Amino acid sequence: MRASRRIIALLIALATLFTLSLSLTSCKKNREYDETEVVEAAKELLPKAALLYSVYYGNGIRYIPSGFTDGDYCQADDLHLYELGFTTVEELKAKSYEVFSLSYCENIFATYLETAMSEDGTKVVHPARFTMNGTNEYMLVNKNYERYAYVIYEDRMGYDLGSVKALGSTKDYVNMSVVATVSNEEGATRSCELKFNLYEEQSGWRIAGPCFANYD
Repeated sequence: MRASRRIIALLIALATLFTLSLSLTSCKKNREYDETEVVEAAKELLPKAALLYSVYYGNGIRYIPSGFTDGDYCQADDLHLYELGFTTVEELKAKSYEVFSLSYCENIFATYLETAMSEDGTKVVHPARFTMNGTNEYMLVNKNYERYAYVIYEDRMGYDLGSVKALGSTKDYVNMSVVATVSNEEGATRSCELKFNLYEEQSGWRIAGPCFANYD
């Protein structure tokens, strides 16, 4: 009798240990990271991100009213495209992949580079802000984009890269912060601390979301 009780007790103990090990395995740990590495990566990525935030969320791309037109779309200003470092939508996407995480890129592209139609396909619900003409010769800018969506970034912000800090990690993401100086139309300025996340992909660290602010 005592032997059988011991065997039962042992089996219960083993089952408990197995259950505990499963529960611990299912709880994903916050990732480890090298603080110096992520800070340096953020310092390199943020200035590139600022340009892309301006393109997608802010002033966008200048266009030539007298150039090629197609409805609401006008030909992009070649000089501005040269300053931005791309001339086509595909090159803009490639530039975005170098700075932002894959999932964040997909979100941006769906919002700003693709046109959403109504269920019956007869009405534009949300147009692409930037596209190409039919022969892929010109990059086009929607001159009436603000009729469909608000421009949410005012393009008056600068990062203090010396203030970049790593704050910890949450699952696969490293939590970061940076101080930014933001101004209004009258030239008044204020400083604010912005939080953002880094995500490590095969090609390196990438910013995983917005990191910008307006004065108000």
